[in-house]
Amino acid sequence: MRKMNKSMIGKIFSGLLFAGALAFLIPSGAKAALVHASGVRGSQDRKNIEETLTVKGSATFESGKTYYLDYPIELSSGDKIYAKGATIICYGGIAYNAPITTGYSAVKNASITGGTWKCSGSNGYSGSAIKLAHCSNITLSNMNIRVSNYDSHNIELVACKNVHIYGCTISGVGKSRKNSIEEQIQLDVASPRTATYLKQLYRYRASCMNGAPCQNIYIQNCKITGNRGICANYSKDSAGKYHKFHKNIVVKNSTILGRSAEGVALFNTMSGKVINNKITSKSSRTGTAYSVGCHIAQMYKAPAAIRKAKIVVRGNKIHGGRQALNFETHKNTKYGTIIVKNNKLFCKKGAKNALHINTSKTVRHYKEAGNKMKKW
Repeated sequence: MRKMNKSMIGKIFSGLLFAGALAFLIPSGAKAALVHASGVRGSQDRKNIEETLTVKGSATFESGKTYYLDYPIELSSGDKIYAKGATIICYGGIAYNAPITTGYSAVKNASITGGTWKCSGSNGYSGSAIKLAHCSNITLSNMNIRVSNYDSHNIELVACKNVHIYGCTISGVGKSRKNSIEEQIQLDVASPRTATYLKQLYRYRASCMNGAPCQNIYIQNCKITGNRGICANYSKDSAGKYHKFHKNIVVKNSTILGRSAEGVALFNTMSGKVINNKITSKSSRTGTAYSVGCHIAQMYKAPAAIRKAKIVVRGNKIHGGRQALNFETHKNTKYGTIIVKNNKLFCKKGAKNALHINTSKTVRHYKEAGNKMKKW
């Protein structure tokens, strides 16, 4: 729910009267949610967008026009933004929500489609361009996003469920530092260490810092470039309630580059699929895990349900330094089933190091077939 001042309420009331009048003139099913670009830098475009979303539930941008956002758009349940063909200059982020409920219910059934989203400055935005918490049924599709810098995240999902990121091109802005490990898409548990921005929101609720993980996240047909590409993150908070595991993280048909860390890192992830991707880590630190192309690891003791869970890595082309593909468990619990099949694995440390897994320590059921391993 967006904050509403008296001016906005008045405009919305006027808009409702105007919409009522238009109902007699606009044929049933016609779109009446077009937001005209103001052509003015400042808050006008954002206010127009948010007011249109409040009245209509959707906002369509003019193709070929440029919009200016002084602040990210606050999303509410049911909001749909159509930005195909538009360019949006962001002085802060793109979109966010301020959760007051948990259980993946803070915002439901919202989407952003299309648009070229750019940072107003050459060094990029220091923060997450899209930050959503405790949300479900979210779609981000066909967006070109170059807003946040390489030390930040263009998309940060905290305790979200049923999220589809499809057909997007996502890249950091500015310089990439060789020791940075920040990812362009970050999947977080709701903890004080990983979701620090929640405390900065205008209506922070301590109950929202409940350790909830992400579930059913689908990243498909995307091109992602970051210091790290994608990371399902874990929390270093000492409290056990923050050590929950993500479920069903799917990365498919995408090209993912980590300039100074992993291309893909799935930490504390019970189940997931990494299928038909091109994944590369260009990290110069080839003696460390940060140079692994695809890194899958348990950092804390996994729940008992992991025994029935499955990790599938299939049909990928993966380049890495220390390893191309690495599985680890740092606690005395094992993955349920791991399937590694038909991958092409390239490793700077040689073909024999391209794939690493200690099967007796790491997994209960392991299947490997059709992989090709070469020195990179």
